[in-house]
Parts: sequence; C-alpha cells; structure tokens
Amino acid sequence: MRRSDLSALGHLRIRKAEPRDAPEIAALHVRGWEEFRAFVPEPVMQARNLSAREHEWSAILASAGSRMSVTVAEIDGVVGGFVHCKLLDEPVRGAQSEITRFFVAAGLRRQGVGRRLLAAAASWIRDRDAEPISLYSFTQNRFRAVYAKLGGREAGERPSVWDGIVIPETCYVWETADDLIGVCSASSDRWTAGQAFRGDREQPRGV
Repeated sequence: MRRSDLSALGHLRIRKAEPRDAPEIAALHVRGWEEFRAFVPEPVMQARNLSAREHEWSAILASAGSRMSVTVAEIDGVVGGFVHCKLLDEPVRGAQSEITRFFVAAGLRRQGVGRRLLAAAASWIRDRDAEPISLYSFTQNRFRAVYAKLGGREAGERPSVWDGIVIPETCYVWETADDLIGVCSASSDRWTAGQAFRGDREQPRGV
C-alpha cells in the first residue's frame, strides 16, 4: 500500500521502534528532507540518500539503549511517522534532553499523529527526570512556528554545520515534559506538527 493512502487506514498504534523498522523509517526520513530542498544544498541532500539513511537507522536501532528512544506511529502495520529523542551528556541551553528527529507522513498530518508522537517522547523523557526538553528546527523551515504554538520557548539560534556547510537552526525549549504533553493533549487534531520536521542532529553534539 502506498504511503499516500495511510490517512484512509484505521488502527493507529504508537510503539517503540524495532530494528525491523529501519527501512520504513529511513524512507520517511528521506521524504522529510525533500521539504528542505529550497535551502539545503544539493551535496548535503545527496549524502543523505535512502541507502545512507537505511544504514544510519539500522545502526541507531541496533544500538538503542537507556539514553535514547525511538517511537513510531504505525497504522495498520505501516510506519507513518517517527520521533527520536535522547538524554544529553551535559545541559545545552539549559536542556537535559533533546528531541532530535521527528516526521509524520503527509497523508497523516492534521490528524493528531504528530502530537501523539511528541507526547510519547516527552513521557519517556519525564520518566528519566531529564527536563527541560530542547528541539532544534532549521531556521528557514517555514513550518517551525508550530513549536512555539505547542508551548516551546524560542531559545536562540546556532550555526549547525552539515558537511562543512552552515545551516542555521533555531532552538525551542519546554521547561517540563508535562508542558509539552499537556499542550499536545489539548491541541486540536488539525495541527501541522508533521510538517515541522526539523531534520536531525548528525554533528558531534548530536545523536
């Protein structure tokens, strides 16, 4: 079944990702980055093709431990969204944890799938007393304002380096996990968090 048909499916399950999910997560990841072509240089895009993403996610899921979590949204057995978060070794902009990767397939947006994924990530972080929570979005990402609507406090910008090329990122911070969980629970199902997928953190301070 094509992913464009996902919105017509019925049973939504939010669950911990497993190694077998790597190919589907990788395919979504590649599709998510297509939304950044307007400002991400082509060499950076090419270096993050499907093969590279499959290798990346296979390694992540094979080595997942107590300091990181990957959660997927599965609709009738098909992965339609994911969120990756981790504990930080030391505070960054006051945060003890970071939501590092987040994407929802286009056919599932505005249906509450994205906020359920974010709430799951925040719950995992809360259980480990790793608040505040940070999330970085490419500054040129036209959908990043959704994080402010979800209660994220804008906490500055950093010059993130991708294969030697600087692409600025804006930081959002939630002081407590309950702040994010609460707004996700209260938000309308018709929101666009899936469109706000930031990319990921591949630099030394990243994943």
